[in-house]
Order: sequence, then structure tokens, then C-alpha cells
Amino acid sequence: MIAGIEIAGLGFASIDYLCTVSHIPMDEKTEAIERLVQGGGAAATAIVAASKLGAKTAFMG
Repeated sequence: MIAGIEIAGLGFASIDYLCTVSHIPMDEKTEAIERLVQGGGAAATAIVAASKLGAKTAFMG
């Protein structure tokens, strides 16, 4: 173990753009009711979850 790290993740950290719409239109545009920007990526998300559960974590990406 390196410096007490219990779980390490290796991957890409990304940004997720999430929008809520009233409906998904066919062949037309619609406006977003709500927009949310948050961190993402499979390894990064897993490491955050493990950390919140109490594990000593590290992320390399």
C-alpha cells in the first residue's frame, strides 16, 4: 500500500452536462428546463463513492 491508500482508480475524469426537458421531440428543438454540470467518468465516480464510504482513495487520470 502506498501511504495508506486502500483503493486507487486509473481512468479519465470528465464533465457531464445533464439537461431536463419536458419531452423528447422528434425532428424539432426544445428548451432545457434545468441544466446541471458535474464531474464524471467511471473510475472517478467509483473512487468518489468509495471515499464517501470511508475508504482511503487515490485517483490517477
